Amino acid sequence: TSDNGETVTASGTVDTSTIGTYTITYTATDAAGNTGTATRTVNVIVGNISTTSPTYSYDYRVSGTSQTIYDSMGTGNKTSFVNTTFSIANGAYFSQASNISTGSGAQATDAHGRIDHFTLTPSAFSIEVYFTVIKVSTWERFFDFGNSALNYNITIARPNTLNYPQLRFAHAGQYSLTQDITSVSVTNNPLHIVLTFNGTNVTAYFNGTNKGSYNMTAALSATVTRLWYIGRSTWPCPNIQGYFKFARFWNNHILTQTEVTELYNNRDNILSFSRQSNLLNATRIGVGINRPTDAN
Repeated sequence: TSDNGETVTASGTVDTSTIGTYTITYTATDAAGNTGTATRTVNVIVGNISTTSPTYSYDYRVSGTSQTIYDSMGTGNKTSFVNTTFSIANGAYFSQASNISTGSGAQATDAHGRIDHFTLTPSAFSIEVYFTVIKVSTWERFFDFGNSALNYNITIARPNTLNYPQLRFAHAGQYSLTQDITSVSVTNNPLHIVLTFNGTNVTAYFNGTNKGSYNMTAALSATVTRLWYIGRSTWPCPNIQGYFKFARFWNNHILTQTEVTELYNNRDNILSFSRQSNLLNATRIGVGINRPTDAN
């Protein structure tokens, strides 16, 4: 019960610029020293954005041990993981089991993810990925989307011993495009990469900035999506060690610079497009002060 004469103090803070769940605890104390508490749970989630919703959205910033993450757009497609751990802050964590110093190839049990096969329209689609690499070997792929080792592969790799990301496209047994997209070190730096395709050209965006458009020599195949690996290569290379936060795909849509900028600015704030809501969602669960029973 309450007589409206209590002193109330609050503990805890809410950062409305950072997604997450926050708890505020209120403590009320009356003149007799009796106390009571109430808690308010505040969920800071994404606000609406104007970017076209993706066709497939795989957000790996979750808690739990399930090795299956479903597309949040409701298609039923999924990413299947192997020996991967997850956190809301960093997404899927790939530990590197194979010996990177000796260059031993990845094993089937090494941590990685594989996205279900789906078809994209070669003349218009876009890819967005966000990840952080802790350790990577020579030529290792951060992601590798294609049919086999050199058959319509779209990859971002570490070229030779150089420690920056390189865009590569392989067709008919050889690479027809190898393009450095930044000189920024891949190690321990969050990498936000968007690739847009119009059939024969790909435009690469790194951390929101257009790094150029490049000709792939050969047109993409509609079946370029049979092996979609994240944290792994179709080649027998060690897998990466690092975090993968999300992967999104737009079919029949080429993202604009405005959309890429908005995606980059919200890269740490968007949980998934299907979960858009108001910025602040709050639920309060409260109790009053419990006083001793008055003596008669």
